[in-house]
Amino acid sequence: MSKTSGRKICTILSYPVLAERVRQFKESDKGVSDMSKIWDELLEKSKELGLYEGERQGIDSINALNNMLIKAGRLDDLTRATTDPDYQKKLMAELLPSA
Repeated sequence: MSKTSGRKICTILSYPVLAERVRQFKESDKGVSDMSKIWDELLEKSKELGLYEGERQGIDSINALNNMLIKAGRLDDLTRATTDPDYQKKLMAELLPSA
């Protein structure tokens, strides 16, 4: 990372303490290496969190769809939706347009 891009990140973050700490890390090769490792770990944790949140939202949407189909007595649609992903998507668009 260049000094210029590092300064831009610090400015964007607008946290003086964090900006100073980043500057200190960048003063040595070991610091740059440590920062790279920290960013990689942060990125990996962010990905894991995003996957977890996406999975949770997907489960909630499927449960909502299933509940709506059961309440409407559309058991044939429910059965088909469990084995036909395209049909399931169609039903979700029809019944859960915000999902």
